[in-house]
Amino acid sequence: MILETRRIMWLNPTFIKGRKGNLKLGDIYDCPDVDSSENVGEKMIKEWEKELKKQKEGKSPSLVRATIRTFGPFYCLNGIYTLIEECFIHVVQPIFLGYLIEHFSRMRTLTNDYLYGYTAAVCILAAMFVFTHHKYFFGAQRTGMRLRIACCTLVYRKALKLSQYALSRTTVGQMVNLLSNDVNRFDQSVVYLPYLIAGPLQTAIIIVVLWQHIDLASLAGVSVLLLYIPFQGLMGKLFSKLRMKTAALTDERIRLMNEIIGGMRVIKMYGWEFPFANLVDSIRRKEVTKIRHTSILRGLNLAVFFISSKLILLVAFVVFVLGVKGDLTPEKVFVCMSLFNNLRLSMTLFFPYAIAQGAESIISLKRIQKFLLLEEQQETSHLDVSNLRPKLSQCGIWMQKVIASWDKGGESTLRNVTLTVKPGELLAIVGPVGCGKTSLLMSILGELPIVSGEVKVRGKVAYASQEPWVFGGSVKQNVIFGSAFDENKYKTVLNVCALDKDIELFPYGDQTAVGERGVSLSGGQKARVNLARAMYFDADIFLLDDPLSAVDSAVSKHLFEKCINGYLKDKVRILATHQIQFLKGASQILVLKEGKCLALGTYDQLTESGVDLGSMLEDYENERRQRLCSMNSTASNISLPDELGDGTTAVPLYESTLSLSSSVSAGYDDIEGEKINDKGPKGVEEMKTQGAVKLKVYIDYIKSGAGLFLRIVLFLSYIATQVLFSGSDFWLTAWTNLEQRKYNVKDCWAAVNRTKADLNETGQYNFTYGVFDRDFFYMNFANVSEGCFKATSNYRIDEAEAASRVNTPYHLSVYAGLVLIVFLLSLMRTTCFFHMCMKASRNLHNKMFRCVLRSPVSFFDSNPVDLLYFVRHHLRRGHHRTSAAHTHSHHQRCIRLLEEILPAHCT
Repeated sequence: MILETRRIMWLNPTFIKGRKGNLKLGDIYDCPDVDSSENVGEKMIKEWEKELKKQKEGKSPSLVRATIRTFGPFYCLNGIYTLIEECFIHVVQPIFLGYLIEHFSRMRTLTNDYLYGYTAAVCILAAMFVFTHHKYFFGAQRTGMRLRIACCTLVYRKALKLSQYALSRTTVGQMVNLLSNDVNRFDQSVVYLPYLIAGPLQTAIIIVVLWQHIDLASLAGVSVLLLYIPFQGLMGKLFSKLRMKTAALTDERIRLMNEIIGGMRVIKMYGWEFPFANLVDSIRRKEVTKIRHTSILRGLNLAVFFISSKLILLVAFVVFVLGVKGDLTPEKVFVCMSLFNNLRLSMTLFFPYAIAQGAESIISLKRIQKFLLLEEQQETSHLDVSNLRPKLSQCGIWMQKVIASWDKGGESTLRNVTLTVKPGELLAIVGPVGCGKTSLLMSILGELPIVSGEVKVRGKVAYASQEPWVFGGSVKQNVIFGSAFDENKYKTVLNVCALDKDIELFPYGDQTAVGERGVSLSGGQKARVNLARAMYFDADIFLLDDPLSAVDSAVSKHLFEKCINGYLKDKVRILATHQIQFLKGASQILVLKEGKCLALGTYDQLTESGVDLGSMLEDYENERRQRLCSMNSTASNISLPDELGDGTTAVPLYESTLSLSSSVSAGYDDIEGEKINDKGPKGVEEMKTQGAVKLKVYIDYIKSGAGLFLRIVLFLSYIATQVLFSGSDFWLTAWTNLEQRKYNVKDCWAAVNRTKADLNETGQYNFTYGVFDRDFFYMNFANVSEGCFKATSNYRIDEAEAASRVNTPYHLSVYAGLVLIVFLLSLMRTTCFFHMCMKASRNLHNKMFRCVLRSPVSFFDSNPVDLLYFVRHHLRRGHHRTSAAHTHSHHQRCIRLLEEILPAHCT
């Protein structure tokens, strides 16, 4: 125990440092390897792969089974602490305390050895409780954290493997909800699961102990608990149903909000803010309705739990006093209260909570499992991708009569396509818009399901997409993309992709942050960064999907000559393009129309065969103009002038006369010729409050959820509930004292009848400790023991007179009335509080969302799309500048805290 205590003292310096000032990220210790996402994720993946193998055998895979195999052994060993705590410590400790109460109430005299022994036992059990309780909770919460991380790893990796067919049948909102709401339930649910075993076992042990004290009344008290279990089972089923419905609505709301924020520029152009806000409000109202139903059930559940201890004692004592005709003593009351309270926590709180949270966790695991079972990119017999990297001369792409379709059983996207591309060859794919150029590249990558035919790919593949993709890092990070840094290679790639001169103009060079969605870059610059990433990747095969469309003719000429036909001249290359002026430089040209191969050959062969390549550009130019308008956005940190060209204006290829030098030499007047030596951009720091939460925050929250009348009712109900709850204990204490006096009178009466002697002539009793008259005796008989007096048969103590001083029905009625009133007040209190929390959550959500909708376009350009759900400066009335530091998932956790966690912990 001492060693375990020392093991957890390593955290004390952090507490001390946090007490002295605000903690920073550097003050937190590194994550242990055993808790790393790589470690726990790999373990979970191995077990899940075993389940997938069962699927091939015709069995249903189960993420629940995989979870049990991964974390079950450690979790079960850790659960032993709960069994020790609940089935031993919480049972034995009240018994020893009862012995001590008997001694000090003079009902039983203990020798010093027993007295010291019981006292030492109580102290040792208290120390054991501290050790086992915190040891278990630390291990359980650690297991919950590992389970959450493992499931996140599964979801992340699955998202990278999803086929295009699967992506069309899931949403970003669903994935965000899985990674925010569903996985976060594991942190708490695993804490209470051992009570599914510990609760019933503790119940059986406590029944045996209580039988020794209150006989049949023990069964009466336990029966109340047993009636509570099916009630909780019903609650668990209702919670599960509401959870499923709520999760579906939450998925839909997140998806819609993600689309709204992503397309905010278009929405504002058409003035559609409020119609879209009404759509979100409509879904949100349905979601809140389901959450309100859940809250009502939670309120009823909490009210029943709050009063359950009183109800159990009431039933047990009524049966004991009126049925068994037993005498209540302080020792019996204390032992029964302690044991019933321990049993109440286990069976009416932890056990039902384990059922409810366990059911919700299983639902969450099934939702994650459903996502994990979505279709992946399959390596079928039609697609042969070599895992071993061959020599460059052995690399290539071979397609033989390939038929492919995006939809199973739907119309074919590619029809009987046959081609061969070897090292040093460039295959140019041309055709009208929608002819299947991108689909052909997707079939090579394994993204497009192949119905028939064969695709053989040998070599490492790099892909540059048609729509440029950049992430919110620096230019250098976007190009290197996790690969090992080679300075010479890096500079060469920047040069062949025409990025070197642009980078010289950036405020921080290649350390300049591109911003979310590449907001700091023009459309052409994003396209070239996207191309440079593919060039830097050490690959044998390069699939280039129209990388020349976003740049002007001069830059496109540079890219084709220096990059595609220069830097990559020895590689296997496939270029999807509309730039017919570069087709002469291609080894082969594939003409597609409606997924069919119209022609395949060299430029001269196609020209001789009469293929009109120029007619294919008419539809393309219209599409190109629309795409360039959507790609180019206003830079937040770098305002690139129109003179940079580079794709900021869409002109026909044959009319563009901008030179390469003009596209990269124009710059800012205020920084021309100036060298900036800063290592990198200084990001905007988040404006956040540090230290204790101010009282005003609590007041504002309460005001947002409750009016004056509701606040008064809520305040009075809390006060009245607690006063009457404590008052029932005081009433039980007074009743017990009277019962104790009655018990002592009976004891004294029996002793007097046994002795029948030594009554003096004055009518007073002779006691060892003095002479007392009759009235004083009745006032103090609780402190009189059998060995303290001698009496004669000339005077008898009237037992009936002593018993008349205790009106048992009256005391029972008052106690029962107090219990009923406390239940009603508790129900009103929890209902009002849940209503306040729901209203506050709804109002804050609506206020936040509408403030985001009313923000100018510049706000969305300068802040990441996935960081815009929780905007602080709007809530603080514009007093601070926001950095939009809360992600989708964090926003969802905040809403869940307001709607579920906060009400449950504050009632």
